[in-house]
Amino acid sequence: MKSILKWLILVMFVSSLAGCMIRQTRKPADLIRFGVSLAEKGYWNEAAYYWRIVLDQDPENVAALNNLGVAAEVEECPDRARTLIGEALNLRPDSRLIRKNLQAMDRRKHDETTRKEEDPRKRKFSRGGDER
Repeated sequence: MKSILKWLILVMFVSSLAGCMIRQTRKPADLIRFGVSLAEKGYWNEAAYYWRIVLDQDPENVAALNNLGVAAEVEECPDRARTLIGEALNLRPDSRLIRKNLQAMDRRKHDETTRKEEDPRKRKFSRGGDER
């Protein structure tokens, strides 16, 4: 009985060590992907948390910088968004995706500025539900 108990304790000890060895720190690419999956569901703050972890490990991680820039724009922090996406573009000037994000942000800002400057009396009025 004692030998079975010793064997069982040994098996439990070895299996717990194996569990510790299997648990590794996640790679930056895994954290980026996990953040993207959270952002796609609308959890931008949570996604940004994982992208910041990546930047702590690698301050020049272009994907994390770009994604944090997009998150900053979603959170209505355009200056921070421009800074982060600009940093990503400086590190990878040939990236079409980053350039596209920056252009889209500029276009949205231009559209917003145009709407604010537009004379409200010249806007078209549409009545909802009055279709004949």
